[in-house]
Amino acid sequence: MRRLKHKQQSNQRTRPKRSISSIQSLSRWSKTLSKVSTVCLIVFLPTTLLFKDGPDFVKKSLDTVVINISGRLGLVVEDIVVEGRMQTSPQELFNVLRIRRGDSLLKCSPQQSKQQLEQLPWIQAATVQRRWPNTIYVRLFEKQPIALWQNNGRLFLIDKQGSIIGQQTGTGYTDLLIVVGKGAPDHTFELLKGLDKVAELKNQVTAAIFVGERRWDLILNNKL
Repeated sequence: MRRLKHKQQSNQRTRPKRSISSIQSLSRWSKTLSKVSTVCLIVFLPTTLLFKDGPDFVKKSLDTVVINISGRLGLVVEDIVVEGRMQTSPQELFNVLRIRRGDSLLKCSPQQSKQQLEQLPWIQAATVQRRWPNTIYVRLFEKQPIALWQNNGRLFLIDKQGSIIGQQTGTGYTDLLIVVGKGAPDHTFELLKGLDKVAELKNQVTAAIFVGERRWDLILNNKL
């Protein structure tokens, strides 16, 4: 009985040592895994760039590997910073970026996202950046409506380049000049610059009709 008791005490004394040993082993494996992941990222990232013009299945496979490794290294999105957004909806932004908090930072392609954002109706230009280690930064430069183009009974917002931003909805932008006629949007900015030189006349102009794609007829105080 004494020997059995002594053996039990011996086992009790050795258990903490095994526990400490296990923790130290786990810590070593964790450090090793981190080092391996870092090496893999260093190896696969240049490889991805090397094969960027290769077959699609190769590029997609390498991209997936790099994205997964970067996530394990803690390079995940924690903040999405957007500046300059006034008219573009959050849903439109998400449909382009397709990224959420917790996703790998490398999942977002700045160049591709920039190109897609600039296809949205309100966006003139965009900047998209990965800001290491955890932030996606988006800067939007939205179009500024300068007039309303009346066409087929509907009003459309236009910018100074003559581009159609979209159809007017609600009561917004009712103070803008209404222009009518084929080709009117392309020449509206020049008309407004000319009117700026004659402030008294500009204040009386309520609409302008582009005639024959060469001249303007002005409507003053709702009268031709």
